[in-house]
Amino acid sequence: ALDAPPAGEGFQIETPDIQVAQGDEVQNCYFYKVSDLAKAAGLDPTAQFNLHHVEIAQKSGSHHMNVFRVRTIVNLDPKNGTVEGKNGMGECFKSPNWADWPIVANSQEAGKIDWEFPDGVANVFDPDEYLMVQTHWVNASSQKTPEEGKVRINFWHLPKADVKYEMGTIFATKQSIRVCQSNPTPEYSGSCNINSPEPVTIIGANGHFHSRGKQFDIYTWDGTSIDTPPDSDR
Repeated sequence: ALDAPPAGEGFQIETPDIQVAQGDEVQNCYFYKVSDLAKAAGLDPTAQFNLHHVEIAQKSGSHHMNVFRVRTIVNLDPKNGTVEGKNGMGECFKSPNWADWPIVANSQEAGKIDWEFPDGVANVFDPDEYLMVQTHWVNASSQKTPEEGKVRINFWHLPKADVKYEMGTIFATKQSIRVCQSNPTPEYSGSCNINSPEPVTIIGANGHFHSRGKQFDIYTWDGTSIDTPPDSDR
């Protein structure tokens, strides 16, 4: 359960009930136009939406839930509506389709997540852009979907006069990963260079390692050191 924001303060996205049979995994891509969401929630559909606070609630069995901002269209087009995928088949399973789509929010667990940005910080959406909500459900031996899948997401709006800093987001995948039987405890690393003339503040980060990942660390790097920093700096 997750109550929607009061009229004029934000909007809620809710997915349909998703049936996941025993032994199946289902990954669907749902598209929503920002102006339509704003209008239905009593906000100005012609104005930018300043996202300042995200709430997520989802049922058990969720493998992950991602919200993306739609950019380059490959084989996932908002004009075609919902795209459903099952057991690895379908365009909603193919990550090149969202290669340059900035991620907005992510959850990999059942229950609720409540993420409020620092004062004055907002992720600014244009009214004519689309959001894509991607839900992934598994009903197998390693993970169960005991009932139908469902997600609710609240996006809270920050008035334009209160926006001091615009937030950007990055979504990246590491392709060169091999898990070999000869190495039961593999480790992987990668770096991301942020080109900015001004200092950058990171307010959130997470990894996505399915059920196999055990630990994820992130830290600033000077570009030359070969040793990782102590745990207190990660």
